[in-house]
Parts: sequence; C-alpha cells; structure tokens
Amino acid sequence: MTMKVFVSRRAFTLVELLAVIAIIGVLVALLLPAVQAAREAARSSACQNNLKQIGIALNNHHDAKSFLPAGVRLPPVGYGASWVTKTTYINTPGWGWAAMILPYMEQDDLYARLRISEGIELDKVADKVGVYISGLACPSDMTGPRIFQHETTFKNAGANHGMTNYVAMSLTKQTHLKSDGRQFPAYRTYKEGEGALAIDTKRRFKDITDGTSKTLAVSERVYRLGKQLCSAAAWPGSAAADSHISINWDTLGTTAFVVNDPVELNCRQGVSSYHAGGAQMLFLDGSVRFINETIDAKPDANGWDVCVIDSVYERLVARKDGQVLGDY
Repeated sequence: MTMKVFVSRRAFTLVELLAVIAIIGVLVALLLPAVQAAREAARSSACQNNLKQIGIALNNHHDAKSFLPAGVRLPPVGYGASWVTKTTYINTPGWGWAAMILPYMEQDDLYARLRISEGIELDKVADKVGVYISGLACPSDMTGPRIFQHETTFKNAGANHGMTNYVAMSLTKQTHLKSDGRQFPAYRTYKEGEGALAIDTKRRFKDITDGTSKTLAVSERVYRLGKQLCSAAAWPGSAAADSHISINWDTLGTTAFVVNDPVELNCRQGVSSYHAGGAQMLFLDGSVRFINETIDAKPDANGWDVCVIDSVYERLVARKDGQVLGDY
C-alpha cells in the first residue's frame, strides 16, 4: 500500500504583499525622476541641435548674400497691407529672419511657395504661412499649438502662422519714443544698442566688431511659462511691423527683461525656456551655450528705459559696444 504525502504550500501573507508593493513603489519613485531627466536631456540636446542648424543657416545666408538677414524686413515705404484689421496700427507686415533662411534649412519648396525672393510681402501669401517646421520648435515646450493665430498681431490680421520657439536677439533695451511709422528709436537711433539681426538691416560679419563668438544671434521663448502666456513667436515674421513692441512679440527678443521673467507682458518680449535654470542661446559663430537665468542683467524700469548697456546680458547682444564682457 502506497502512502500519500501531502506537501503544504505556503502563500504570501497580506503583510508580505504590502511590503513588496511598497518596495516596487519606492523603486518606481526613484526611477521616474531619472527617466524624466533623461527625456529632458534628450529634448534639450534636440533643441541645441536646432539652434546649431539655425546658426549654420545664418552663416550660409551670409556666405550667399554677403549679409545677415534682418530681424524683420520692412515692406517698401508707403506699402499698404491687403488685409482688413481690427486695430489701425496693424497694417504693415514684415518678413522675419526665419523666413529668410528657409532655403538654408531644407525648406526650399516652402520658400518658393511664399515667393519671398520675388518681393511678395507677407500679407499677400498669409494663407500659406500656417506651416509647422520642427527645426524651429523646441521639443521641451509642449504647452501650446504649433499653428495658431497670434494673440496680438496675427490674430487681428486673421492669418494662421507657424509657431517657433526661437527669436532673434536684436535689442538691449526698449524705448517708448514715438515712431514716424518706419523709424524705430530703440533699434536704429541707438546703433550701439542693436544686435546683429535688427529691423530692416543687412549686417555683415565685419560689422560685428565685438566678435561673432561674443555676440548673441538667437534665443528661446516658450508658449507658456507657468500661468503666463508668452505666446512663443511667429517664424514668418510680424503682422505689425510698424510697432516695435508687436515685432518683439512676433519674432524678436530683447534683454530688457530677465530670462524667464514671470511677468506676462515681459515674457512676451524676452527670453524663456523649459530647460531648468536658464535658456539655450545661439552665438553668431554658430556655437550654442546655456545662459543661466541669474546672468548679470539690469532690466528696464517699467519695461522700457534709455538704451544704456550696463550688464553682461546686454553686452552679449550689443554687436559693437566695445565693453569688457565679463563672466556669464
């Protein structure tokens, strides 16, 4: 007669299961920040590469045409826009620097469709500028649409445009002096305060007497910064090129405000990013460096002031101030 042997199989107790779950939870909590950090590092690297490609395009534009593109190219004197707007000052659109370098960023077909080389102005082809270009967007900024009507100028013009996270650094300070419709005191009268990509200019490298490795060309701006609507920028240009503030909103950047300024009106004109602690910026020599938000800067009182270059941040934009740069 065969004796049957019964083996008792012990199951996990509730306490043991809870302990295992707790351990797994701790491990996940430890790993998630590392995964997120790795993803942000990849996004930051992609953004840096975008800026490097923009730097190559700017240099190729200079090689082909012997000058850098203007931050915004104004239409001829007396030009009247074809679109009907809700506000009287929005009547002079201007092509932006990013539109000028499209042929050097593998966007030849788009450039040809826009007929920029034929002298066509922005308002005449406004139905064709609602195009998203991945090389002009920072992958870390996922807070807004890629194609939209700008909250300020393009919205009133009724034209969709492609968003960009990159703005040309053309100004150190701002002024609120009255304009005659084409003269912008903050950009033209105070030449020493201008950056390399200013309004309606054709700067050459020999005009950058401070040196291309010490002069900023392009920086970042996000769509939203916390609760503040920064609106990023518009790669086609500005729908209101007769207002220097509107141009700042649309396509240019200024050092009048600190990096990652929490004030909405300021972040619409300044520099901001989702890279912790600062923003990536392109220099004219093609190098890309991370500029800390604690860089020496003297923001303007009430957002505008006389054009005095008295901080490291401003000296990085001014193309020929001749001052000692300092640490940054």
